[in-house]
Amino acid sequence: MSFVNINQQYDEAVEYLKPHITYRVCKKIAALDKSMDPDRPFDFVNYLKRSFLRYERIFRRLPEARGTWLEVGALFPVFPMTLARMGFKVTVVEEFGFYPKEISGMYGKVSKKYGIRFLNKNFISREKVMLGKTFDHVSLLGVIEHLPHTPKRLLENIHRHLKPKGRFFLDVPNLYYAGNVRKFFNGIHIQQPIATVYDSGIPFVGHHREYTLRDLKYVLEKSGF
Repeated sequence: MSFVNINQQYDEAVEYLKPHITYRVCKKIAALDKSMDPDRPFDFVNYLKRSFLRYERIFRRLPEARGTWLEVGALFPVFPMTLARMGFKVTVVEEFGFYPKEISGMYGKVSKKYGIRFLNKNFISREKVMLGKTFDHVSLLGVIEHLPHTPKRLLENIHRHLKPKGRFFLDVPNLYYAGNVRKFFNGIHIQQPIATVYDSGIPFVGHHREYTLRDLKYVLEKSGF
């Protein structure tokens, strides 16, 4: 499949999800992180469209589209939907309890159309979660920075489900670059404004830690990678 076709498959996946990204659903999701509130406004559809810039780095590195893939944490699963259209056998692990019931209903429809398996499992805080199989590829994209605690169990659960010669794709932002650090010297916080955190529910699911490259190397080596 050409890269142009992958881009088209991605756009079609976003279009399929759009009817499920309603104001009401987004309002419920934003209860635990007011930065995602549609009244701020935060545009989930535009966020998904722009996220192709992140995912294309992975698409360009993929071999012939075959094998099994485990995506850990998805919410609106445009990335695994694109992988499924490319030919991968995709499983998504997600903790459904973080989201409104409409999300699990959406997963059922996506599963039926795209053949993706959605599992309501907690990889983040449960120790030694077992899915009964290992995968050729595992991805953890834009998740680890949201953890308010150790990533140990999450990364160990992932390592346990990756084949010995499998590939692990980890995507994490880092807001602590020079331009933003200068803002902090002027009294402007680098992460979410305190008003956003103050008005959010418990647990707050926004960013809790920005990882340096040294941080990532440390936690990956400690968890077996």
